[in-house]
Amino acid sequence: MAPGDKEDVYFAGISFMGNSGDMELNYKYSSEIIKESKDGSVSSLRAYYDNLVKLAKPEHIRIVKDENGEFAKAGVYGDKVVTLALAIDRERVSFIKQPNGKYKTVTQIGGQIVAMDFNSSALIATVPLDAIYIGESYNAPSKGNPMEKEKKELVKKVLFKTFAREFVKKLEAVVIKKTYRNRIQVKNIVLGEKSLRRLKESGEKPDVYKARVAGVFARGISDTLFVPMLPYAADNTAGTMFLAMENADKELKIPSADYEINITVQGYNVAESEPNGPEKAVTFVSYFNITAEVAGSGRPFFNGDLRGIASKRILVSQGIKDLDVWTSLFDSTRELADGFAENVYKPSSEWLKLALGKGQDKKAVKKGLRELAEVLDKCR
Repeated sequence: MAPGDKEDVYFAGISFMGNSGDMELNYKYSSEIIKESKDGSVSSLRAYYDNLVKLAKPEHIRIVKDENGEFAKAGVYGDKVVTLALAIDRERVSFIKQPNGKYKTVTQIGGQIVAMDFNSSALIATVPLDAIYIGESYNAPSKGNPMEKEKKELVKKVLFKTFAREFVKKLEAVVIKKTYRNRIQVKNIVLGEKSLRRLKESGEKPDVYKARVAGVFARGISDTLFVPMLPYAADNTAGTMFLAMENADKELKIPSADYEINITVQGYNVAESEPNGPEKAVTFVSYFNITAEVAGSGRPFFNGDLRGIASKRILVSQGIKDLDVWTSLFDSTRELADGFAENVYKPSSEWLKLALGKGQDKKAVKKGLRELAEVLDKCR
């Protein structure tokens, strides 16, 4: 393909990660919303996203349409036929009590733009995306009042607004090729003893949290460095992934990774500072070990103990118990993931000072980052 040419791709609509039989369990509200229709036939959500794609102006790809401006159907040809689907892979709604007696609502929808070869059902690349909406409520779910209607409305708001904007942004910037010389994947997520204790307090399931950690690091690399990532799988012996599409489940073959990034979540820390006037600061720190290696080699060319830091200011009268500690700790994880991606090529002294603990070999970390940058260049 000559420089400046756009890759022709077909659009297969919105789908869900996993089998259709698990949709109601994994995506309780989204799976209901996608069935809703104004005219009794066409899903309002599917029609909305189809229209977003028709109006979008992708810089590097061309969405194939027919003479009526509708999406063309991919046929079986000799060459690879690149097809895109938007796959929702995460749905989460939580209510956190605030010092004023009200509740903060945190609604998160995660997903991936999945590029596949229509003919061989082989995965080509994924582009992760994530959308969060923070609102306020006077009530929280209880046994007597589960607030199912309110939760569904929050998910609908994210799907039709925040998540939709994120999708269009990614679609207009995405670069997809039919073939890649090398592939990279966030492969293993290990939870250390201290992180498991904190996780148990939060009530979040370990596999769900591992997927969130893998997703935030993969998204940082994909968004910042424009490197397509192979999807994380909790069972990383599996070489397939499933999409629950409009008319049938689609099984995709995942290519083997040439390089892998492995992450150990070592633990967390929360600390309050001395008051400064009517306020004081609370600092949230997450500690990670991150390695990168040729897939399966067991010999990392990058190995760093890194930390992410997030802070909030609260009133002197408040305490840590008044905060949503788990969300704030994940904010520190997000800070580390974004900072890591931003500093692979040219690590700043400020970031190195912030991310590296005492006793870390700064020269070794910088050398490892240079080697990782060379690997990422091979994976574009």
